[in-house]
Amino acid sequence: MHDIYHWSDPEAVATDPVIAHKSAFLNIPFFFIRMAICFILWIVFTLILRKLSHKEDTFDKSDDSGIMALFAKSELYSKVLAFIMAITFSLSAFDWIMSIDVHWYSTIFALKNLVAAFLHGVSILALIVFILHKRGYFPFLNKFHMHDFARYVFMLSIVWGYFWFAQFMIIWYGNIPEETIYYNVRWQEGWKVLFS
Repeated sequence: MHDIYHWSDPEAVATDPVIAHKSAFLNIPFFFIRMAICFILWIVFTLILRKLSHKEDTFDKSDDSGIMALFAKSELYSKVLAFIMAITFSLSAFDWIMSIDVHWYSTIFALKNLVAAFLHGVSILALIVFILHKRGYFPFLNKFHMHDFARYVFMLSIVWGYFWFAQFMIIWYGNIPEETIYYNVRWQEGWKVLFS
């Protein structure tokens, strides 16, 4: 853990005032407690939604009111899960990614990672649908559906790129050394080819 997270080393906490200041939040027990809470919430809500979905599939189709009640319950739990995911995923991004460089901070890092996760999830979903369509599943899909998938992925990639550039502009304009190190390292160590 000390190799990845510098803040987990007691010697670093003792000698670095920035790490010492953040030690109430960045400490090993609290880090694992937050991680466990996030995973427990994600798993519990996923199991609840899976159970409700299975009930819908095996429900007597002649009882419209009963199946609509199950659908309404699934929709409610899905909304709650979306809200929980937005908060816990953002906090997890701080914990698992941003705290690797404990001296760096950003105001839009969590949102940028949430958009990136959404983009990657939709891209994988679209890829799976394309592959299944090629294998004969989803025969009702036509070229317009495929174009909609492509537009959706393209739109999300533009939003992700906007957040990446917005973060770069905030850091460039502020010119605060604690923030500029993030892009300086990426610029000097091989990412320059993406921007030139």
